[in-house]
Amino acid sequence: MSSASSSDAPATVPSSVGAATGPGDAVGIPGVAPLETPPPGSATERLRRTFSAFGERDFRIFWLGQLVSVTGLWMQTVAQGWLVLELTGSPFVLGLAAAARSVPVLVLVIPAGIAADRFDKRRIILTTNVVATFAAGLMGVLAILDAIDVPTILVIAAILGVTNAFELPARQSYVSELVGSRYLANAIALNSLLFNAARVIGPAIAGILVAVVGPGWAMLVNAISYLPVMVGLLLIRHAHVPRPLVRASTALAEAVRYLRSEPRLAHLFPLLAAQTILASGPLILAPSLARDLGQEAEGLGVLLAATGIGAVFGGLRLAATSERSSRWQILLTAGLALAAGNVGVVLSGSYAIALLCFAVQGWGMVTFNASSNTLIQTITPQRLRGRIMSLYALVLLGLMPAGGVLLGAIADQLSSAAALAIGGAVYGMIIAGGFAASRSLRRL
Repeated sequence: MSSASSSDAPATVPSSVGAATGPGDAVGIPGVAPLETPPPGSATERLRRTFSAFGERDFRIFWLGQLVSVTGLWMQTVAQGWLVLELTGSPFVLGLAAAARSVPVLVLVIPAGIAADRFDKRRIILTTNVVATFAAGLMGVLAILDAIDVPTILVIAAILGVTNAFELPARQSYVSELVGSRYLANAIALNSLLFNAARVIGPAIAGILVAVVGPGWAMLVNAISYLPVMVGLLLIRHAHVPRPLVRASTALAEAVRYLRSEPRLAHLFPLLAAQTILASGPLILAPSLARDLGQEAEGLGVLLAATGIGAVFGGLRLAATSERSSRWQILLTAGLALAAGNVGVVLSGSYAIALLCFAVQGWGMVTFNASSNTLIQTITPQRLRGRIMSLYALVLLGLMPAGGVLLGAIADQLSSAAALAIGGAVYGMIIAGGFAASRSLRRL
């Protein structure tokens, strides 16, 4: 796997805790050098390597703000899904609600990637978070007042989808500017750890709030959770460095040409698309599955938290081994684990075993996606990174409507567990066949 060249590194040197001369120097107290370098292979050395990107002050601030915000986002996901199910009782409408948030990504993520390559990423992230705060707050207030219906939910979900379309490529590519190429793989793994730690905390809190005071209050907490992100962005010292303007007329064509010329990425992106369409069922159908298994809102929260627990283990493992792993073996194993976790739900028939299956698929999903993210950002030149990450967002989120409608329709005809199993089985065959057919993937 090739790495980003020095010419692709950010033009400014990000502020850090100190000059890092070895794994043991990556994280420490500002102005205080460690007394000694831990011996290679020691527990202290492994711990510092796992969190080496935290040596960058700006990344630490950004990461902590995102942790709060993404926790709120997962609360919103649980609350919105439960609210839709209460209003309609239909898994198909549940899929439509997920699609409403994903359609704007499908439509706008390419212009958003161009914007990320042209303009100040921090301002883009800040603006989208302000809009998302008001949208989530409005949905929460309307739900509390019992003045909300499905069309209103779909409209507000679409507004949140617009903010997500512009925020995601800017945020993904902004990480490389905060840490540079040295800690990029570790920073991406820590971001995945963040996302999935929030996946444990958020649903658990949301399940309690929904059961005690109703879904609207969980949505209001999500609106408040955007504030730490905005404060953190204002505290970051990294300054935007203007780059040569990207011509809008040729920007997409240039990114597509690069993607087609790089066989590793050209073969990886279809596998990501297959995951979104066929194996994203746990994110969409969890409320319906929980109901089928005799669970209420608390049970839904625990079910989603199980996914997050498996994903946290995957994120920690990747953070500890981000510089030393054989990527193709990780990707293949993770893809098959995700498929097996989905298939196992229909074979279990019980809530306890469904929790285990969700943990397995959570590990597989985060490991596959974080490893793919690292590969894409490491391989892609800095000048193209925003646009390529917009294509990454397109296949992971923009294709979600197709997965939501397809799996929701299967669930309506059969069951939620059957929809998960069918999607997982087909995805597993695609993953196995893709790696068997692509020599480029097996060389990662």
